[in-house]
Amino acid sequence: VMNELSDKASLNMKNKSLLVIGASGGIGSAFTKLAIESGANVISASRNPENLSIEIDSAELTTNRVQPLKLDLADQDSVDSAIRSILSMPQLIDGIVFVAGSAHGALNLMTRGSDLRRVFEVNAFGPFRVLQGVSRKLKQNASCVFVSSISSVLPQRGSTVYGSSKAALERMALGFALELADQNIR
Repeated sequence: VMNELSDKASLNMKNKSLLVIGASGGIGSAFTKLAIESGANVISASRNPENLSIEIDSAELTTNRVQPLKLDLADQDSVDSAIRSILSMPQLIDGIVFVAGSAHGALNLMTRGSDLRRVFEVNAFGPFRVLQGVSRKLKQNASCVFVSSISSVLPQRGSTVYGSSKAALERMALGFALELADQNIR
């Protein structure tokens, strides 16, 4: 199955410029590696871009096919700085993959306001600000992928904050899809 996925992905990612937000951990790291192996040029945004080298072959890091970018979605200054960096890059972007996420597993009555704010900043508000800020760098026919969670539709004890933030992300994605449709951005 992975070979089939790699073969299909290489057809779609050859010479594409992708922005991967949350590139240095878990799903983001795996997607970044697949994209690079499939011929894409990747702007790999994460809180710890130095961790990218743990997952990606150092030869690939030196080919200019990977541009690490520091981005902490919970920090407004970091978001603003990353947006400025992306806007100053010469290439247009074929796609954005929003993989970064902040989990939270506490009962509502035990959730601190600071935890609530951080989860929503990382999972919803930060992605909103990034897409709002870099949308003019998207090529016509670009795609934006938002990684969500079953928690957005299937409540469980201790997952209200996380699930709510992912539901907000999904609704935001629908709103941006409507507004960017005239540019054929999905």
